[in-house]
Amino acid sequence: MLILGLNMFHADASAAIVQDGEVVFAIAEERLNRHKHYGGFPSLAVKACLDSVGAKVTDIDHVAIGQDSDANLAKKVQYALSNPTKILNFIRLRQ
Repeated sequence: MLILGLNMFHADASAAIVQDGEVVFAIAEERLNRHKHYGGFPSLAVKACLDSVGAKVTDIDHVAIGQDSDANLAKKVQYALSNPTKILNFIRLRQ
């Protein structure tokens, strides 16, 4: 069984691939797109996960998505306020 895990739409987006109950590969999107604390969809990380096991999207049995966008909200607000250039991105992601 092949499971794709996604952490997305808040800081530090990432993807992981679980094969037969074992995490075999995981990577943060920022390592690939070079945007620190990237908070969008981790498309490059997904591709890297699939490539790591020689799979295609159609080979995925399940997708697990973390959905608590309010997790660590205070830290996210603090980060956005201390990095004015990131505020617009933060607001977009909260909508």
